[in-house]
Amino acid sequence: KMFMLFSKHDYLGLQYVTRDDLFDKILEEPRGLLGNRMVDFVHPQDGNSLRFGEFLDFFYTFCLFEPINMLKFIFHMFDNEDTGFVDGTEMRHFVYALHQTHENSTIEQGLKYMEDNDDGDGRFEYHQIVDMHTKFPVLFSPAFRLIVQMRRNSLGEGWWVEKGLQRYESKLASAANDEKNRKKEVAKSKK
Repeated sequence: KMFMLFSKHDYLGLQYVTRDDLFDKILEEPRGLLGNRMVDFVHPQDGNSLRFGEFLDFFYTFCLFEPINMLKFIFHMFDNEDTGFVDGTEMRHFVYALHQTHENSTIEQGLKYMEDNDDGDGRFEYHQIVDMHTKFPVLFSPAFRLIVQMRRNSLGEGWWVEKGLQRYESKLASAANDEKNRKKEVAKSKK
């Protein structure tokens, strides 16, 4: 199904889908800073288009994101030097760009909350961004809407949710197995 979706938008048969077509025709969402960074994350060979493997990487990476993954992604977009902080002014501009508006009282309330929780240095740590999202989920809602659109317009939300549950269960089983092996090693070392 993913190849059919890709091929449908590979109009000239050149084995790529442009970023514009990805957002306008497949995702039906505006192409903005976040969307561009998401595409850049899969390192497309040609900056303006995705080949089929890159197209798959894009969908399989982000459609399996949980909300916490998206918040981490957003945080690291602005903390690209791994300082552990993001600049408050940059975050403000990002939120406005994400919503593509400067006129929204709910956004203003959320940004005011962010500013009120500033330690005085104009920078924010990851936990502060999570707290802001918890108190004002509307601030980052377009990012989550983008993931929903990706799921709906590809294999369907149900398919992605099921795949995410399988992945989660696999991680739990792996962690349980690791713990079991660790306990065996501890028991062996005591003998």
